[in-house]
Amino acid sequence: LISLFLGFFGPIILKVVPPAALLVPIAGIGFAFLGIEQVSYSIAAPIVGYSAIMWVFLGWYSGVRLGFGNYRIPEALQVILVGVILGWITGLNAPETTQEAAKLVKWWGPVWTAGDMFREFHLVK
Repeated sequence: LISLFLGFFGPIILKVVPPAALLVPIAGIGFAFLGIEQVSYSIAAPIVGYSAIMWVFLGWYSGVRLGFGNYRIPEALQVILVGVILGWITGLNAPETTQEAAKLVKWWGPVWTAGDMFREFHLVK
């Protein structure tokens, strides 16, 4: 009902406002949704999630560097290690789910299928 009523004002608004300017708020809502969706996984487990987010802010935004001598550990690796270690310490990660996930990790490389491709070639007329 609201769309039907406000639809009459669409042509008037388009005469005043460029169409690209009307798309910017929609894009902003989409980007906000994508960001909030990713952060919601971290908020679900606060000890692990907030620590990992804090590590992101320290490493990427405040310039805190961690390393030994001239070698610097990449910030992404630091965040992954903090999250994984805290996940195991708090019991968020279970050995059973890790073993099930490890079964999915295997070689999914390309397979040459030229034989399959030409197998039924004699049927082409």
